[in-house]
Amino acid sequence: MDIAVHKGKVDFVKALPSMLSHKKTDSEGKTLGKVRLPEGEQTECRHLQIAAEKSDHESLKALLDNPKYRKMKDMELDDHGRTALHYAAEKGNLPCLEVLLEKGADKDTQDKHGRTALHLTAENGQRACLDLLLKKGAKKDVKDEIGRTPLAEAVLAGQKLCQQSLEKSGAQKDMALAALNQKDEDGHTSLHEAVLAADAGKVERLIAFGVNKEDEERGYVHLAATNNCVGCLEVLLKAGLNKDAQDEEGRTALHLTAEKGHLESLSLLLKKGASKDVKDNSGRTPLADAVLAGTEDCQKALLDSGAKRALAKNALEQLDDEGSTSLHQAMNDADSHKMRRLIDFGVSQAGTAAGIQTSAVVSMSNEV
Repeated sequence: MDIAVHKGKVDFVKALPSMLSHKKTDSEGKTLGKVRLPEGEQTECRHLQIAAEKSDHESLKALLDNPKYRKMKDMELDDHGRTALHYAAEKGNLPCLEVLLEKGADKDTQDKHGRTALHLTAENGQRACLDLLLKKGAKKDVKDEIGRTPLAEAVLAGQKLCQQSLEKSGAQKDMALAALNQKDEDGHTSLHEAVLAADAGKVERLIAFGVNKEDEERGYVHLAATNNCVGCLEVLLKAGLNKDAQDEEGRTALHLTAEKGHLESLSLLLKKGASKDVKDNSGRTPLADAVLAGTEDCQKALLDSGAKRALAKNALEQLDDEGSTSLHQAMNDADSHKMRRLIDFGVSQAGTAAGIQTSAVVSMSNEV
């Protein structure tokens, strides 16, 4: 039976009714109903699932014409907790789906991840199968194990036609939004994941669908800037997110791009009118961060855009709690390259006794 179903031998399937029980065993005690593939690989899919996965509706119908298989059409689950209906839906095989529904297959059975056939059609863009399931009364708003409904899956996967069918059928947008706005164990929403993956298309879809754009911990604009995802950044700014929003340290996206040397993102922010001289909690401007980090292209772009050198210089000469400027900190770290950058930028060498040694140290760095 395994070979007959796997090879799509319908005549053999019809001729072997006595072997259709999935509980029968062979001479070695191995359970029948499991297939050994030609390459020696094994699959836990049973006969019904195999026929559906192979889009063999004739073998599937032959199996379901047998009373034993008809009874187990919803009970016979594979290692993924899936029935034949799940596979027919995922593969987009309309004839197999029609056969199963005609024989009374449960439209709303959930696999071990809580996903129904409707989830799978929505995610994989199988609109014809999705429409048939909806026509036959499949539940539209079943949640999987992470709270996602079929509509949420369609939005995430960019399956616009499936999304339209679900919305037209009355699928609850509020439930889908709740799922998409839900945070995972890392505190990430679906929008976080899209930005982290630099998937500008998904970011655009999620925002268009109405997901929450506000992040109380760190702005999505900051996240896109940190990862230098210009496409995501452009979508977020177009959607009206604040380009000058400050995080808990008072830093804007421009601070982050200047420090990390993300010239493309920095240039986009400047083009969109980001404030060039915002001070963070330590008084530093984006230009000051660029000088400290040695990101010369960003430093030049900021100066060319009109960022105020004097403000950055003042921030770099500002004393910290221990009475040190950024130049003294560079000296303490023996960072001669940073010292050279700071002096070239015009930072004062005076301030503490350590300043007296600056010229000598920089001279040594030049010799190296």
